[in-house]
Amino acid sequence: MNITFSQAITKENWTNFNKKYYNYKFKKRKRLLFTLGVLSVLFLLFSLFNIWRIFQQPVNMFFEINLHNLLLYCPIYFWASMIFLLLAIEFFVLYRFQLDFMMKRFLRNPKNASIFIDRHYTITDETIEITSEFTSSVYAWPSFIEVVETDVAIGLFINSSTVLLILKQNLMSYQLEQLQSAIYKHLSAHYIYLD
Repeated sequence: MNITFSQAITKENWTNFNKKYYNYKFKKRKRLLFTLGVLSVLFLLFSLFNIWRIFQQPVNMFFEINLHNLLLYCPIYFWASMIFLLLAIEFFVLYRFQLDFMMKRFLRNPKNASIFIDRHYTITDETIEITSEFTSSVYAWPSFIEVVETDVAIGLFINSSTVLLILKQNLMSYQLEQLQSAIYKHLSAHYIYLD
């Protein structure tokens, strides 16, 4: 097997792949953020209910309320409700926008511009060779720790944060079949398909 092709990854391709991967990877974290947001809303409602309950007594009972109790419990419930409101907002914002914040921060960093240059790939049964105008790298198949395939790309992970992204649109159908058979042969235990 000898597959040769060139590709330049666009920001859109990179972002789409990473959104799918990180939605899969952070599924438990997103569930935790959502749960904490719901709990914060429940505690907020409980605090507001306690404030409402203090003031919803008959007039004669309201004036007989101990001033000490009113000054003690009402501010506690008020500040507790404000804290739980802020926590709920923060948890729901993180739940919804955490991935977007990560992507924008990565794309704004000028040091990451080298990811989007044109590269020449040569894939054999033993190695994957990548050549660009700046570097030349050779990776043996056992150096990859995980393979993530989506409907538009195949990501070969060198470590937990470095991925070799191969776009399916740059491969002929027989080349894609050869690449997938090599992946199944060498990395079938570490294969994940995301749709």
